[in-house]
Amino acid sequence: VWQQPMTSIAKQGSPELPPATWEQARACLHKILTDSGSFGQPGGVTLSNVKRLFRSRFSLDLSETFLGHSRLHELLRDPRFSDICTMEMQGK
Repeated sequence: VWQQPMTSIAKQGSPELPPATWEQARACLHKILTDSGSFGQPGGVTLSNVKRLFRSRFSLDLSETFLGHSRLHELLRDPRFSDICTMEMQGK
């Protein structure tokens, strides 16, 4: 019997999180945007925070490759998110 190497440990030392399904990704992103808004209006989050929010708030990994895309911005432009979010460039 050989011990298997531990491959399920993430960089922070915690177990890897399960990837979000399309249904979970849609629901979680909707919740993130709703919660970031004010006065009943949806809000926005920076692209760099989206994956972190999925991990910290829902214990899910938003994996663009698992959902069939090579980049996060391509995933968020997928037609399945078109009723939930739009993306726009913002200047500094």
